[in-house]
Amino acid sequence: AFKIQENWSCFISAEELFNNLPELRAIVYEIENFCPGFASQIKNSIESAISLCVFIRNSEKFISLVKENDFFKDAILNNPRFATKLIIKYPEFDEIAKEKIRFLFESKKEILTRSPDLDPQSLTFRQRMQEKLLTFSRNREIIRALERGGINTERWLNYEETHYFILRTGKELVPLSERISFPINRLGQTIEIYTYQIKGVLKNYQKELVQTEVLPREAEEIEINIKEMEKILTQTTSEKKREGIKKGIENLKNKLLKIKKISLWDKILGEINSFTVLKKDLIETQESLTNKEKKYQELLSTKIYQSAELLKIKSELAQIKEDLIKRLSQLERRLAFFRNNFVSLLSPLGQERAESLKQEIEERVSEQFTHFESDTQTLVNLFSEKGEKEKEKLENRPMSIFVWPRNPDIDLYQGNYSPCCIRIESSHMGEESPIADYLTDLGIQIVNIYDETKGEPILAAWCWLGADENGETSLVVDNIEANTLYSSNYPTELWHQLRTYLTRYAQAIGVKKLVLGKANNDLPTPSELAKLPEAGTKYSKIGGYNGRDDYFLEAEGRSVKLIKEKRKRRERAVSKKIELRNLLQRNLNENDFKLIVELERQVYQEIGLVRGQEMINDLKEKNGLKYSVVIYGQRLDEQESKLLGYAIAYEDETDEGEFCVYLDDIAVRPDSRGQGLGWSLVKEVIKRIKEEAKIRNQSIFFDMHLREDSQDLFERHEEDLKNLGVLLKESVLVPDYYDEGEDALYQKYEVMVD
Repeated sequence: AFKIQENWSCFISAEELFNNLPELRAIVYEIENFCPGFASQIKNSIESAISLCVFIRNSEKFISLVKENDFFKDAILNNPRFATKLIIKYPEFDEIAKEKIRFLFESKKEILTRSPDLDPQSLTFRQRMQEKLLTFSRNREIIRALERGGINTERWLNYEETHYFILRTGKELVPLSERISFPINRLGQTIEIYTYQIKGVLKNYQKELVQTEVLPREAEEIEINIKEMEKILTQTTSEKKREGIKKGIENLKNKLLKIKKISLWDKILGEINSFTVLKKDLIETQESLTNKEKKYQELLSTKIYQSAELLKIKSELAQIKEDLIKRLSQLERRLAFFRNNFVSLLSPLGQERAESLKQEIEERVSEQFTHFESDTQTLVNLFSEKGEKEKEKLENRPMSIFVWPRNPDIDLYQGNYSPCCIRIESSHMGEESPIADYLTDLGIQIVNIYDETKGEPILAAWCWLGADENGETSLVVDNIEANTLYSSNYPTELWHQLRTYLTRYAQAIGVKKLVLGKANNDLPTPSELAKLPEAGTKYSKIGGYNGRDDYFLEAEGRSVKLIKEKRKRRERAVSKKIELRNLLQRNLNENDFKLIVELERQVYQEIGLVRGQEMINDLKEKNGLKYSVVIYGQRLDEQESKLLGYAIAYEDETDEGEFCVYLDDIAVRPDSRGQGLGWSLVKEVIKRIKEEAKIRNQSIFFDMHLREDSQDLFERHEEDLKNLGVLLKESVLVPDYYDEGEDALYQKYEVMVD
């Protein structure tokens, strides 16, 4: 219903919906019997009314659920907009999530029963709620761990500052191309991950898909046209027109006969390629906008320019904006068509199997598509008249910023106000509720920016306290989610206010650093994020978790950006490089296997990524001796030559079934790093691939999954790779690729023939 409203610019009020749906009225009046005031709430909220429509066919289940869980009565009265979503999802939650949600609502009720006039958005309410939470699960242990880490827990829990400010456009100097770069880049990442997962899941059925022949899309479109013309023919009485239609049908049928069938695998790759091309066009158009805006500003800054030239650039800018919306619309439609018709596309595999494969793929990318929906809406708002009007309404809007009060009637829906993947009804998290985990953990706080006029949060900075391997503490901002109507129109002002507040909060609680995770940030803008230096360390949550073995924290154990440091970093003494001699780089052979396994264990044992004999078997079975390289050498104070590093590569296939050389691993002894050995190994592997390419007289793909340190190696030598004729063709972040939940960057290069 919301999508119909957006796409067709129609309007229906909650009261109209209420009056025209007797089934909806029946549910509302039934609940009104034990929740007085519920009917008036529903009549005033179209979102609540539509959410409630889900229960029209099963009203008894909804009503009994509310009756069985007494806290739902207050929940739907205090926030009918999102409480209905909670009730819909509640039966799917595991017992841990249900216990946490019950505890929150029951604690609130007890607090307000004792103090009926207490504002649940106040500091006093937060203090009392946190007193209750101190007795819940492991919270007391978590607080003790924070204190041992030197954290001022009184300020952490009871930070009282509320800062007020006004939204003003005059402070926004961020060009449109910069404001749209984040949602467009994230759209691109979603497409890349989606295509990677499709190919990865279907690769197991590639042989069957290759053997299945189907008509290409062109033929399907012709068949649709034939059916439409045959329908028109039955309705046409004019003999002259009928003859023309018959001739047209005959021509289409003749054209159809000439079209050759293709394998289902090729058809799927063609479908994927269609929206991959549209994604590329969208990104290129955004880059054109960036360049054109830059040229426009340069022209203005000269103070001597021809008005005709200025008008020409403005006209070109307007055209580029039209092209952006057109390409976005095409991408949305193409992707929606593919997803909606995926099961029918795979129908030769059988209905049940096709549905199972679709479900598996959709579950893997549900988080990405949550952001996809909000990102496309952000872009539409930025370019539409409606978006301009909404922006005008925000001008001079009073805002506030403070630490959340842990009020479940608002804070349990943080992911709904600042739309993200942990919204209360999210299917992405399965039976867990990350927001319930956060809200009941005293080691986590959220810093909110509130729209004072609407009385609701529009931005959430998800914060936890972390310690690095040396025990140094930091306030970790896991990521920043925002209602993008605000963050896309006022990025400078919101980031300035949030950064200032977070810096003061970090100082008050006594941490060494303030850092920011890199994933899925609505603020700051990509260019501002890029300016932040790397923190140079990774953090673990102090005190562990509360009621679960693990949480959904995107920044834990990953590289982060440094926002602020308590004092200037002391200059670290530059360690003297170990001098090496008699370096020998050569083809790997079977005599090296034992030493390779030992070095792999030395490098990866701590993080649990040792493959050992499995890697050696792949190397032997897939012609790896042709491409793999080792490097030996001696320290000045040693007589014996030792294995310093290796690169394991062997023949394989890409997800598309193309011949490639796969870089399984590259490793250098920890005490020998920083001397170019890693790059030397990569160059030698490339040399061997080029020799094979020359024999085959065609380019060869070179692909790999890279951990963070290997990513740095390839980034540093980006230009060197191009100069060697090694061109990057695909780059996709693969979530949780390694067993320990670590992401990998999948990269595919094309090694050209010299």
